[in-house]
Amino acid sequence: MPNAQNLAFVPGSNSLTPGSAQAQMAANNYDISSIMTGWVDRGTWIYYDTMTVAANTAVPQSYTFFQVPIGQNDSLQTTVQKTKLQTNMYNAGYFAPPRCLILNQLGFYFCGPYSTSTNTYGNMLLSDIEMICDSCYFEFSIDNGKVFFEGRLEFHPPGIGITGYSVANNDFSWGLGFPSPHAVYGFGNYGKYIAPLQNFGLKLTFPMGTLPKTSSNGVGLNLICLMKGLTDRSVQ
Repeated sequence: MPNAQNLAFVPGSNSLTPGSAQAQMAANNYDISSIMTGWVDRGTWIYYDTMTVAANTAVPQSYTFFQVPIGQNDSLQTTVQKTKLQTNMYNAGYFAPPRCLILNQLGFYFCGPYSTSTNTYGNMLLSDIEMICDSCYFEFSIDNGKVFFEGRLEFHPPGIGITGYSVANNDFSWGLGFPSPHAVYGFGNYGKYIAPLQNFGLKLTFPMGTLPKTSSNGVGLNLICLMKGLTDRSVQ
């Protein structure tokens, strides 16, 4: 990752002092590019992707997140073209320069999928969430297969979600862990750097011979996997 202070980077310098002659010179060196050469916009960011399985349907033997970007059809819901409702990936399993990521957290968030038949949202059943958690494991790999993080979904609560109380019938919400940014497993000083163009993915594997099915009386499975950390983007 380039050296930066606040949001911008000036080549040949480890810092950028607002109003300095160096900063003014860099700001005035415009060209016809759609981005400012040598500058990056750095900040915290969440990349996410979604796995959706219909009700009363067997889960796949495996599924890899972050491989189907915006504008392409989902590999499981083949008639659904992914938008930012499902993912914010623009490339299949890598970041285009200057995008990169220092990965500091993985998380898994369950939420109700949208029903095209009823045009409504529904909450996932607790039994379906438990079925997924009890029947699969994940492996997060970088650079063509080397595994850096692995385990069960419960090991990585997302720290997001809905909490509250209701007296209405069938008004409920379930998730992993507690919806608080402090209730997560952060990697701290042991976060992993994902460089531009470096391949990565998070693979879920259901190792049993007979694959489990989502409940027939539920809304199916909608599992969001998130990567949170520090990212670089172009300055326009």
